[in-house]
Amino acid sequence: MGGGLIRLSDITVEVRDRALHRLGQITSEHLHIAFTDVHNGVGEWSIRLPADHHLADDLRQPGSGIVVTGPDGHELYSGPTSASEYAATPDEPSGVIVYSGVTDSILLGDALAWPQPANPDPETQAVARDVRTGPAETVMHAFVRANIGPAAPSARRSTLAAHLTMGTDGGRGPQVTKGARFAVLGNVLGELAGPARLGFRIIQRGNALVFETFGIRDRTKLVRLDVDHNSLAGHRVTIATPELTRAIVGGDGQATGREFIAVTTPEATAAEAAWGRRIESFIDKRATKETEELRQAGLEALDDGGRTALAVQAVPMEDTNGTRPMRFGSDWRQGDDVAVVVEHQEVTATVTGYTIKADSDGFRAGVLLGDPTGYDMRAALGKRIKAIGTRVAALEQSAEPTDLAPLDTRLTETAAQLDARLAAVESSPGVTTFSQDARGPADPAGAFPLGVSILPTGSTAGWPAPSGQAVTTRTATTAEQRYSTPATGRTWLRHWNGTAWGPWDELIRASAMPRIAVGEGLVVLSTAVSTYYRGSLTITFPAGRFTVPPFLVASAMSSVPGVVLEVTVDQVTTTGAVIQMARTNQTDTGVRWIAIQ
Repeated sequence: MGGGLIRLSDITVEVRDRALHRLGQITSEHLHIAFTDVHNGVGEWSIRLPADHHLADDLRQPGSGIVVTGPDGHELYSGPTSASEYAATPDEPSGVIVYSGVTDSILLGDALAWPQPANPDPETQAVARDVRTGPAETVMHAFVRANIGPAAPSARRSTLAAHLTMGTDGGRGPQVTKGARFAVLGNVLGELAGPARLGFRIIQRGNALVFETFGIRDRTKLVRLDVDHNSLAGHRVTIATPELTRAIVGGDGQATGREFIAVTTPEATAAEAAWGRRIESFIDKRATKETEELRQAGLEALDDGGRTALAVQAVPMEDTNGTRPMRFGSDWRQGDDVAVVVEHQEVTATVTGYTIKADSDGFRAGVLLGDPTGYDMRAALGKRIKAIGTRVAALEQSAEPTDLAPLDTRLTETAAQLDARLAAVESSPGVTTFSQDARGPADPAGAFPLGVSILPTGSTAGWPAPSGQAVTTRTATTAEQRYSTPATGRTWLRHWNGTAWGPWDELIRASAMPRIAVGEGLVVLSTAVSTYYRGSLTITFPAGRFTVPPFLVASAMSSVPGVVLEVTVDQVTTTGAVIQMARTNQTDTGVRWIAIQ
């Protein structure tokens, strides 16, 4: 049986408000829409409407969105509006509005999996990591329920997430142990879903959002895509070597005390035999020493790249041999395994994405089977450049924070030496004491007697601060003046250059010296989010350097093409922090940072 795609008459597009109420339908004569979905990811959509359309203003409101219903009467696609753009031309003087948005699964990309999800205060997390054990599907539901679902604190649930309910947990997949510490929630789910052959998404059902999980269905006997049999309008195929066949996972510990395990799979060893290459890759999981977690991390990496890569970009079409076509969205769907004939050989591939467009040029649709990076240059570059992976592995295994203790020691010694000199002057014999304001700050050194003199001051202008005292030490050729305010404990110093006083320099005592740490590292941009990539770098401050969380600044060291969208700091404590980066291309980027207390 062939595989047909959705027809325009099969879908209904409705506009919703921030409370998920459906406000009206966009009819086919006004339907200029394009939407793309990604298996276990976040899809994107765009709609073009006349500015005077009765739903145009509703779709521009913050929190609005769309719901697309498929041929079986069930919701196929839903998500919030993220931007709108108005434009008017001589051909369309009343103007048109182009709306863009994402699928509701964006909630999984917006949220982090906290160490202690029930505690909404990041500064008082009582455990290091949230570790859960059970069937993969059950663990996935548990992470969602605790972080953005019904069990999450209300302070962490956004207006949209407040509508989230939990779908059916079938307890599918192998027994796993998974830990999370401020990782992106969607990434945690993706790492669990792949090896377990599960799919997940958030979609609107009725007036609620539902987190759904589903198994990968075998539709190879029902859906067979083939150019020769008129069920495939065309296809492109990419076949490539695996990215790794052996995962070496490093856990907690240092040097020879660090725990390592090796992980492989039957698919990976089969790829080794086929390509004649044993491809090893290091996976850094220093946050845990649990063997099951280390093994799970290896399986996740092998599921992502531990087999011969197959990518098929296909455009199915309606059957013309008189049989009923298997309709996409009802008979087969995203996440299913289907059969596709490639160069007269039938292979099995998972439906990893689809695109549907309807505009003045007609109605078009296409699906993506297998590894989507076969047609995404940015993703392919980030995943396949071996040198970057090697550099990152070396940093993970040997990076140490910069130690500025010697600089701190020199600064402390200098301040202590100044304090000792001034104390000796104050206690020396032959000190002259003036009455208050008997001299002024503009008086030359010659106005003060040889030796040491003490001048109490009031509110006379020109001194560094009011209500202090000036201690002048004068010899036949030099003069030095120290000014201090007992109320604040601040002290300044200036010198006579023979004709005039120099500027005041404030002295900083050892106890008031700033505590500083600096360093640099590499941010691995491993997370694809909509049109950009995210990554993070965990840094560790020298032991005992800070007594309170310091002020931390980070900047990118980038000389390659692509735009760094943002560099932010998070989770700053007395012992370390996390630097996060987003940029338009998946190029791992160095950062420099400085922390000051």
